[in-house]
Amino acid sequence: MSAQQNRYPNVAAKRTRFLRNLWKSAALACVGILAANLAAANPPSEVAGRALEGWLQDLQSANETVRLRAAKTIGLFGPPAVPHLIRLLNDSDDAARYWAASHIGNLGTKATAASEALQRAFQNTSSLPVRMAVGYALSRIDRAGPWFPPLYEGAQSPQRSTACAAADFFARIGPPANTALPLLQSIFKKHSRQGGDYHVRGAVKNAIRAIQNENKLEHHTRPAGGNYSRRNFTLPDSATISSPRNHKESTSRPNILWISCEDISPNLGCYGDDYASTPNLDRLAEQGVRFTQAFTPSGVCAVNRTGIITGMYPVAYGGQHMRTRIPFPPGVRCFPEYLRQAGYFCTNKSKTDYPSQVDLRKVWDRQGAKHG
Repeated sequence: MSAQQNRYPNVAAKRTRFLRNLWKSAALACVGILAANLAAANPPSEVAGRALEGWLQDLQSANETVRLRAAKTIGLFGPPAVPHLIRLLNDSDDAARYWAASHIGNLGTKATAASEALQRAFQNTSSLPVRMAVGYALSRIDRAGPWFPPLYEGAQSPQRSTACAAADFFARIGPPANTALPLLQSIFKKHSRQGGDYHVRGAVKNAIRAIQNENKLEHHTRPAGGNYSRRNFTLPDSATISSPRNHKESTSRPNILWISCEDISPNLGCYGDDYASTPNLDRLAEQGVRFTQAFTPSGVCAVNRTGIITGMYPVAYGGQHMRTRIPFPPGVRCFPEYLRQAGYFCTNKSKTDYPSQVDLRKVWDRQGAKHG
């Protein structure tokens, strides 16, 4: 074994186990049955396999991640969670207070008992994101009050996450937020110009459509090039790189469609989220399997993406940090390479940001923003 190979002990065995488990999960997701008992009129007795009492115990954890995960989850239990959400409004952690107010807002008039606590929080909170969430909640319970100013401020924030969150709150409020239309239209126009933020533009456009009750969402299109160099490779004639195959050659094979979502947690209708409108994903869950014990090796999109496409924990090869360019250990390949070797035509329109030195020409037959 070479010195370079010694740097990665047991990497093949670890990778094989991880990939085997990954593909088992992917296969199971296509074959099971989900019981449809999560209607808004009947709050779920369990979320992610646990009752409300179990999640409330997590709120007492010394582990910040465990606590915030519970704070983000208990609102899915509906009205029974309101007393606990009211208590969370007094938490010392801004993130916990943000989620408490956001969940109360999602419940709307079902959470009128929280009105007094929300008004106190609105007056005493200095954190802009928390004031946005509290203003959203109050606007859903008491639409006559002056609750929009924090949302106005947030929508104009130079911080992308704050601006998008404010726009999303306006979208949840819907037509009653019609007084915000001039500001939102101005923000949309600003971000439609060259150099604007397409994330904010899409979120604001969805808010405008929700307020105008158009019942349709903005399709987010990543600008060609984005913030990083993205090339549309043509495959060279090389013995080391598989030549592209015409997709018609694979007509006898079952097609494989891989759908990836990011940063959504269990905020789907099939997981009991009363606000989320995800009919197609709910239908997919009903026809397949809904996992209630799922874990991620990282809290960052591109790092997870690399873990999935290689079947390796990112820390196993040093790629756990964003924007790194770590070479893969010897013998590690991305799984589309195996599919291509088996005769599949592999295509990927976006999501090619991997913290590694992966050569995308070897991974995909076709990829990039100028996808046909």
